[in-house]
Amino acid sequence: MGKKTDAALRSFEAELLRPPGIGTWTYLTVPFSAAEAYGVKGRIPIRATVNGVAYRSSLLPKGDGTHYLVVGGKIRDEVGATQGDVVKVVLELDLEERVVDVPPELARLLKRRPKARTAFAKLAYSHQKRYADHIQEAKSPETRGRRAEKAVQALEGELLG
Repeated sequence: MGKKTDAALRSFEAELLRPPGIGTWTYLTVPFSAAEAYGVKGRIPIRATVNGVAYRSSLLPKGDGTHYLVVGGKIRDEVGATQGDVVKVVLELDLEERVVDVPPELARLLKRRPKARTAFAKLAYSHQKRYADHIQEAKSPETRGRRAEKAVQALEGELLG
């Protein structure tokens, strides 16, 4: 990571945006140079507060020198905001290590399958979290178990696509 130039809190208001199309994210544009403020040009790990609801995320580069912050459905639901609403945002650089809470179903399989365990350990936090979230979102133990097995197969290179 580059040199941190300013870890101070940054507060601003921003409109929640959602471009047309299927599968697009709701996000807000950061109105200052995050690269300059935090000394990082690419993805910037941050602690965010949106209308008082705190969470950890990352600022993502747009490719034009600016950054944006995805505001997921869970956060939007908690704050009662949707596309077009203006929200109050507080950002701070997050330098703490990010560790995924691995679901028990996946942890048991990874313990017995070293190839998958090694592959999982090499993944970036966001990819590990995607696997964990997909398993944890299932309501029934059976579905969580099936999802964990498919995740392990994918990690072992047995599933393609």
